[in-house]
Amino acid sequence: MKVTKANAYDVFVEAATAAKAAAEACVPQPMYVGTAKGLFDNTFDETQPVYKVDGGVCGRASVWVRPASGPLVAMLKARGVGYKRYYGGYSVGSYEFYRPEGVLVQSMAVAQASASAAAAVFAKYGVNCGVDSSMD
Repeated sequence: MKVTKANAYDVFVEAATAAKAAAEACVPQPMYVGTAKGLFDNTFDETQPVYKVDGGVCGRASVWVRPASGPLVAMLKARGVGYKRYYGGYSVGSYEFYRPEGVLVQSMAVAQASASAAAAVFAKYGVNCGVDSSMD
């Protein structure tokens, strides 16, 4: 099945539903933050506090679509969802698919899981897309 003007919004809702399920199922590897023993040392100074960050590393992820045309991109643009990519195509941040109400999620793992699930739905409908992410 392909994305049409008639089903573009439904495809987005399906992608958002998949993104939410993936984000909620994601269990990030915790990150530990502390003071190194020395400048080039890879171990913590036990005399200083060490903090556990359950969400893992901070970061972002998005789904890119190329080319930035077609019924899905037209629907996204009309609704103010996403943005044009600098190097071509269109991008939709993982937070556009799913953002827990009242919670600020900065976990790169959760963002990647969410974006990957949404991209899989887009691809199922023949959309040329992929996921990019970066650590903050």
